[in-house]
Amino acid sequence: MTLLSANGKLFYFAHIPKTGGSSVETAMRKAGARRALHFHKRLDFVRCNLQHMHAELFDTFVPPKFYDKGFCVIRHPIARLVSEYRWRQTLEQASLPFDSWVRRQIAAYAKNPYVLDNHMRPQHEFVGKKIKVFRFEDGMDVIFGQLSVMTGLALNPETHVRQPSIKEPLTWSPETRALALHFYNADFAPLGYNYDTEIPSLSVDR
Repeated sequence: MTLLSANGKLFYFAHIPKTGGSSVETAMRKAGARRALHFHKRLDFVRCNLQHMHAELFDTFVPPKFYDKGFCVIRHPIARLVSEYRWRQTLEQASLPFDSWVRRQIAAYAKNPYVLDNHMRPQHEFVGKKIKVFRFEDGMDVIFGQLSVMTGLALNPETHVRQPSIKEPLTWSPETRALALHFYNADFAPLGYNYDTEIPSLSVDR
């Protein structure tokens, strides 16, 4: 759980995996925010890293009235899925081709929604009460600017580490694409995203 104190107020950052969350928290702490609640070890009775708790789980620990304001960053669901896969590749945890990996994780989620430490969970489940939503696609400069206004901190956009733009092309079948769109259906229209948005370096096998 990411609770940060700044300028006499308590802020809850609902950290959705693979949406630039580490950069956001780092920037806030460098600007003077302090962790208001932090556990150095994983709690045995919680099924995921405390940093990645979804709204329903978080609210059992910290009711909305406990903090002043909350926020999160969302991202196009498929771009987020691609980012997760590429990150797993760097950790040597994704040896399967993208198509097979997606199918495996969605099947695993059906048995355990906390699979991959809650990284596969649809984003809308992280957006709870009192949460202001920022969009990853607007750019970190914009997000940091709006967060500076919200928190009263002078966030530095240069804190965000931009990943190399050249990526190995990925492909998936029409069937797997349809499976992913169905899986993340509630993250599209409700969060303002389109099914047909082109994702760089990802194409459908014909």
